[in-house]
Amino acid sequence: MRRTALGLRRPVKPPPSPPVIAPPTSERHNGVRQLVADRLHCLMPDRDAEERYYRYAFVTLALEHAARDRVSAIGAALTSALRDIARYPSAICRVLAVELRHSITDSMLECYATISDDDLLAVALAVPMTKAAKPAAILRLPGDGAGPGPADDHAGSRHSLLLDNHGQVVAALAPSSTPGMAGAAGVEANSPHTVWLSAEVRAHLSGFVDRAIRSVLAQGRDMPDDLATEIVVTTQRRLRWLDEQRPDEPATMRALRLHAVGGLDETVIGDALAWADLDFVRAALGVLARVAPTVVDRIFATRDAKGVTALAWRAGLSMRCAMDLQLRGAKVSPRALLNARDGVDFPLTAQEMAVRLDFHGA
Repeated sequence: MRRTALGLRRPVKPPPSPPVIAPPTSERHNGVRQLVADRLHCLMPDRDAEERYYRYAFVTLALEHAARDRVSAIGAALTSALRDIARYPSAICRVLAVELRHSITDSMLECYATISDDDLLAVALAVPMTKAAKPAAILRLPGDGAGPGPADDHAGSRHSLLLDNHGQVVAALAPSSTPGMAGAAGVEANSPHTVWLSAEVRAHLSGFVDRAIRSVLAQGRDMPDDLATEIVVTTQRRLRWLDEQRPDEPATMRALRLHAVGGLDETVIGDALAWADLDFVRAALGVLARVAPTVVDRIFATRDAKGVTALAWRAGLSMRCAMDLQLRGAKVSPRALLNARDGVDFPLTAQEMAVRLDFHGA
């Protein structure tokens, strides 16, 4: 407060706040953008400069989304692997995932910038360019910067829209609007993230991710080599699970297909739980336990810990997997969780579990 000549007090006007300056992008990031611009200039020599600019803006945003979604998926896969294999607390898992994402973001964008000329041109031409509707702005909706979490972090899809001069939507960066791309919805879209990348680049990317994960795990942490190797293997396997999904294949058909080749086991169910793919989990349990889908749905809907345990037993799964199914599949309360006997054994007898399944109509 400050006194005037008459002795009255009035507040002192605070000094103006300094302007907020957005952090500049990295030189590697700008180099990728320049590379994309140069390639589009060569691929579309007959287009005017204005159209090339807007198509460049769309392609750049699409590539950045795809790379960022892949980085988020890698972080989510690492988080779930640390939780399931190393049994780390959630806070430590999140810290390590953030460290990993920060260390690989620029390199991931560089990998996505190596898509073939045909794919690059296909993405660029996905934007409808007419005289009546040329995109004049790129709008990023709320939540655009937040990557998907492991299994409990699927709060809404992220989209970016291209707007025309009147604020109307011209194109949306979504899986259905751009052929061959993962889209802005990322993990939620259940579409391959590496469809653009050649086999050579994918192999390089896989090795790069391995080294990045090992580097993050080794920083100030006394982790045995065999445990670090298991975490890396689990992370990569869960990324493949995401990549190999077919959007047009129902969960039941995928479970039957994997079962026919001997690929439907506890590991696959654990990977599906990590991505919160509960439709596939229920379908897989029905196939392995040879019960009707309605029985599995009823057990999960009632959150019956004994019913889930009996279902896992019938399916030939371990008690550890049964506990994961209770917590993350049927959402059983931790207080109502049916724990293992002696750490590994089923706490119920075979007769008790058979009776429980009969109760649910199995």
